[in-house]
Formats: sequence, C-alpha cells, structure tokens
Amino acid sequence: GLWLVYDFLDESHRISQDIDTSTGSFWHGVMHRREGDFSNAKYWFRRVGPHEVLAQLGPQVGELVQTDAEAPLANRIASSGRFDASAMVDACQAALRSGSDAEQFCRRLQQAEWELLFDFSYQMAIGR
Repeated sequence: GLWLVYDFLDESHRISQDIDTSTGSFWHGVMHRREGDFSNAKYWFRRVGPHEVLAQLGPQVGELVQTDAEAPLANRIASSGRFDASAMVDACQAALRSGSDAEQFCRRLQQAEWELLFDFSYQMAIGR
C-alpha cells in the first residue's frame, strides 16, 4: 500500500502478486488500475470476491459526491450501497479518457478505498 501511494508500481506489483489472498488480489487490482491496465485490474478484482473493505466502501461512495454531475457515476459504482469494483475500473478509465470532472471524483474514491484497504491490512497484520 505504501509503495502505491508513492507511485512505486513495480515494487507494489512484486509484493501483491505473491500474496495469494483476497486482500492480496485487492492490492493487485488497485495497482493495475493505477497503472492503467484496466482489463488486468478487472481480472484481479474478480478474484477478490466478498471483502470487508468493499462492504465498507459501498455506503461511502455517495458521501464523496460533490457535484450533481458526479451523482450518476456514484450510482453506477455503488448502486444500492454495494460497491462494484468493475464499475469503478470502468469509471476510472472513462474519466482518464475524457479528462472530465469525474476524474476528481474517482481520485477521491480511490483515496477512500486506499485508506480502508490500508487500515484493514494493518489490522490483519497486528492480529486484530
């Protein structure tokens, strides 16, 4: 997670690809989405399956909306409060292509995702 926050994607990739857990797949998916390899990111997010962080993230998506234009995007990513990692990948890809305001929403959402996943990983590491 720390490698990702500072854009050390190769270092992050080396570690995450050797963690054969749902959380390892989650980090791996985040890394590939971050580097712009969107199809590979979707592959790794499919491997995550149900995850506590996804359950926590879903309800937070709506709270990150700052403009009316962001609301439909938030609804696609977390309809009924359930976070859809594949829809998030698609949103990030579209936002980068268009350079629209959606990019700022995706950045805020990715920050919230990173914080939740980092905290989850830390808690698991210390045995809580």
